[in-house]
Amino acid sequence: MIITFHGEGCVRLQVGDTAFVCNAPREKGKRSAKYTGQAILTSVRNDSIDDASNGSDPFPVYGPGEYEVNGIFIQGFPSQTTYGGDIQINTIYSFVLDDMKVVHLGMISHTDLDSSFVEHADDIDILFVPISGKGTLDASQAYELAVKLQPRLIIPVLHEGTKDPNLIQFLKEAGITSDEEEKITIKRKDIAELENSIRVLANVS
Repeated sequence: MIITFHGEGCVRLQVGDTAFVCNAPREKGKRSAKYTGQAILTSVRNDSIDDASNGSDPFPVYGPGEYEVNGIFIQGFPSQTTYGGDIQINTIYSFVLDDMKVVHLGMISHTDLDSSFVEHADDIDILFVPISGKGTLDASQAYELAVKLQPRLIIPVLHEGTKDPNLIQFLKEAGITSDEEEKITIKRKDIAELENSIRVLANVS
């Protein structure tokens, strides 16, 4: 699996010819082939469902529920966010790709989790967690929740690089420092022995 970060909460996960994009950027005009894939998963309603495809035909995934794309099952769980200023539904997504369980917390703004997700949230391989504190979890809340979920690999999103005070605080909570990586290439065998490991992706948009 190849993972890249494209700003805000947007990540792209690719395995062979299959690619999923979570939370493509909100602003019009930022779409590119980087944001295309078989599915566009959107945690908070915005125009990315309509515009992120760049002329391709990805399957739009929005809101809690169950979906199937190319034989891959996606589950969406309800939570809340104040991202964008208003209280609204945020969808947490979970799916298995390349034999790894991936969870993207979207733009979640609180640490109280819906019981349906709590029952599901075991044996997570890769967890994407927002850390901006601007309508989402702040760095301390994000680290606390991430560790509670006990994933093998934690990847923070909604940051602006190594000088971002939110990322600095998040890494401080973990007691580590980390350089940015342009992409993460990982296989099941690589992740099997990890526990609450943290890696930081650079915004390659």
